[in-house]
Parts: sequence; structure tokens; C-alpha cells
Amino acid sequence: MKRSLQYFFVVAMVTIAIIFFLSGCAVTYRPSNEALSFFERYTVDRGYSYYISGAESHPNALMALDNRYQLSTKLWRRIDPTPEILKEYVQGIQRKVTDEGFVLHGFSILDDKGADIGKWYSVLFAPPAVRMVDDRTVIIYTPPLDLYERKIEKPDDAEPVR
Repeated sequence: MKRSLQYFFVVAMVTIAIIFFLSGCAVTYRPSNEALSFFERYTVDRGYSYYISGAESHPNALMALDNRYQLSTKLWRRIDPTPEILKEYVQGIQRKVTDEGFVLHGFSILDDKGADIGKWYSVLFAPPAVRMVDDRTVIIYTPPLDLYERKIEKPDDAEPVR
């Protein structure tokens, strides 16, 4: 099972990178333990604007974007969290991810010059994809809304990977 999960993650990451490369997007992120701790410690920093993607009870991703940048998409839901509210979102995503057998990761969101412009919290196979519109305006794509409905084959499952 461990090997099939690793294979799935590698295939998913390569597929995402190819899709964004072909669509003209830069896949601009870096795995970050700091970003992971930022969310798992329920950090509310007023230097960031906070967003969720997906259901409020179990988001697909959480994002904190540096306030010096303007998000140019309506796909994200902006939130104004307290540590308690952020804790609810983080615990919701953790419950869902644990139920599905995945692991959460933190990522630094980078602009087209490699500067850190935010933090991202999601499963490994749903990292951020960023397109800079100009020096301070950014489009950050959400993970697929059916992220958790996608199945991977488990040893006790009769259904194939979808």
C-alpha cells in the first residue's frame, strides 16, 4: 500500500506540473515546515489575508497571502479568523485527510521571482499553482473541488483507481 501511495503522489505531482506548464502557469511553491507549523499552531498574523477552498467543515486547502499582494480570483473564500476559528478549519481538514489516509503538508507560495508571498496548507498532491498578473496581483488556483472524492486503490478495496 505504501508503495502505491508513493506512486500515486509522484504521478499526481508530475501531472499537475505538466498541466500548469502547458496552460502557461508557473508552479511556484516550496515545501515548508514553517508553513505547516504556521497553520497547525493556528497562527493569525495580520500581515496576511486568509482564505479557504472547499467546504467549511473540511476545506481542500487553507491559504495565507501576504497583504502586499492582491488575489485576483473569486474561487477562494476570504475569512477573517481568530485562532479559534482557524483551529476549526485546520481540525476539519485534518479529520478529512486522516479519514482518507493522506498526510497534510505546508508550502511557501512563491512569486515569479522566487520571493515568498504566502503560506499554503493541503495534501501533498494539491500544491499551489500561481500566476503573477503584475508585480502585486496574483492568481492562485484552488485544488479540485472533488479532491477528497478521488479514490486511490487500497489493498482491501475491490474498486480500481479512478
